[in-house]
Amino acid sequence: MIQSLILSFLLGGIIVLTFALVDEKIYQEHQFAFIFLLSTFVLLFESLLVFLDVTLFSNIRLSDLNMLLWPVYLYPYYHYANRTNRLCAIFYSFFTYLAVEGTATFLTIIVSSVLGDAFVAAHSIVYNMCIRLVSLVIILKLIETLNLSHITTYLNLISLLFMKKNLKSI
Repeated sequence: MIQSLILSFLLGGIIVLTFALVDEKIYQEHQFAFIFLLSTFVLLFESLLVFLDVTLFSNIRLSDLNMLLWPVYLYPYYHYANRTNRLCAIFYSFFTYLAVEGTATFLTIIVSSVLGDAFVAAHSIVYNMCIRLVSLVIILKLIETLNLSHITTYLNLISLLFMKKNLKSI
């Protein structure tokens, strides 16, 4: 019991670190402490929902739905804390969420198909920790390889052009 609780908190720490490191790679003017605290708060809230085990209609757990709200949690961080414009903040929040969760989901499906469901069920927390660590390495290498660190400049230029186009139409 205590071992699984410690491993669960370790898994949560890996998820928090993943969001913070992806943010650091993409967005140079980030506030590491703020994204770290935000991610920690979201995971603690999610842990509370798992502990309460609230089930909605059709056996959908509220903790599963909370995972889909990560872009909503990340948007205020990018828009208000980092003072990015609205469109860039929306893009950053969805990009960060999809980079982290999409890679982890893809690897989970592929590796569980190879190892088998019985192995994954028996070692679920350690399995998820390994998947999260491998996906973190893959995400950081992809961002570095595709040179996405300059995406801030590109997005600012695109949003300026978009705003100028809208001003001319008025």
